[in-house]
Amino acid sequence: MGKRGAKPGNKNAAHGKPWTDALRRALAQYENETLGIKRGQALDRIAENVVKLACVQPDRDVIRELGDRLEGKPKQAIDLDAKVAVVPEVALTLSSMVEK
Repeated sequence: MGKRGAKPGNKNAAHGKPWTDALRRALAQYENETLGIKRGQALDRIAENVVKLACVQPDRDVIRELGDRLEGKPKQAIDLDAKVAVVPEVALTLSSMVEK
């Protein structure tokens, strides 16, 4: 199996992920005294609420998301049913190569 990833010289990663970067900044800066959320605790609070939701109101999507985040998404199964046709000219060429 070949190497994965971008071709040499690809600069897509240099563009960054602006939405991800903005979310990280917002999560790091968010605070709410009324709710008792200090700076830097927003993501932990969100994670706690997702777990509570999965326990209190089991939802297939929430449970699947938790599983995917913890164990990774399952590999996709692909059924392949193929028929191979032998073209006489190719078969003759291959057989002559093998004989040499």
